[in-house]
Amino acid sequence: MEQLNQEIPKKLENIKDPHFEERAYTEQVLETIDNKQLRNFLIEQLRPAGFEEKALKERFYSAQDVTLHEQSPQAAAWADGERINFEPINFLQGNNNLLTWIEQADPSRDAYEKDKRHFDISKMQAVQIFIHEQLHHLTFTEYDYSFRQRSTKNEHMYRRKIGLQSEVVFEWVAQQKEQTDTTDEVETEERHTFIALNEGLTELMAQELTNEYIRQYPLIENAELARQVSGLWIEQGPYKEERLKIEQLAAIFAEMTEVSDDIVLKSFFNEYVNNGHLLPPEFTNVLSEFLPQAVNEEQLEEMVSKIMRAMSVETFDAKSDINNELNNLLLLLPKNKAHHCRDKLAKIFQKYYPSVKNE
Repeated sequence: MEQLNQEIPKKLENIKDPHFEERAYTEQVLETIDNKQLRNFLIEQLRPAGFEEKALKERFYSAQDVTLHEQSPQAAAWADGERINFEPINFLQGNNNLLTWIEQADPSRDAYEKDKRHFDISKMQAVQIFIHEQLHHLTFTEYDYSFRQRSTKNEHMYRRKIGLQSEVVFEWVAQQKEQTDTTDEVETEERHTFIALNEGLTELMAQELTNEYIRQYPLIENAELARQVSGLWIEQGPYKEERLKIEQLAAIFAEMTEVSDDIVLKSFFNEYVNNGHLLPPEFTNVLSEFLPQAVNEEQLEEMVSKIMRAMSVETFDAKSDINNELNNLLLLLPKNKAHHCRDKLAKIFQKYYPSVKNE
């Protein structure tokens, strides 16, 4: 009991910094992460997906090197290719929300048990969120740079990939005129595509990896609490619509290729860690097998282009074109395959929305 009392962070009083307590608590939670153990685990898990051990070792970011800044109004943490940052207030608010949902179904017996639950939830959350950001950090790849000199401006263009996400940054620098003390004028423009797919797949991978990590190296003693938190990640975790659509897309691809959903998802993971794309050229060949004979090559290319555009957006929701495109893919399947696939899609939806009754 004395050891547990030492483990639970104590409240810090009379600190001038209004967010000192949140930062101190987050630091204590992050200190519970075993960096060597987590790094070796990720090496074993990501090697089959094509990520080289040497590269992962070089680019693994220690949890103790995480920065703590209140910069984002929504994110619990973020990565920019150079660092991983936790947002203590948002991080702890997310933990509080999980505790509230769990307490509603199973109230704690006393304040100590409640504090212990909160700390256990925070430890699980820290690993899950850290793995999510670590995946971003590992897949930040600057892969192209170009420069053009014009009469009045220098034009720089940087292209890079973050998992599946494509990012293009344009930078225009006005050239200095001779014998003037004026500074350069810099204009920038950023364009991002496939953000929804990237974030959704990052979160899917992070949840799967964290669950496997906890299975191999239990983070907390309370197995029932671990099970509850894992379930809430699916129903209440970030990028819910994105995760749902990616799993449904995998189910449709699996039906077309006659392989298991898990194999298709693993192929998605492979594309992710290698800065690839969920619609490689081979997909066109698979799709063409299900098209009516009246559909020509030009129509096939247009269909693939529509799917690409629907997948390239920043977020998925009920009004996203991805919904129509998934339905169009279903219409291509023979009736027996389409019926079987719709059953799978319904089960996936039920996993994310268990309280919604099937009509």
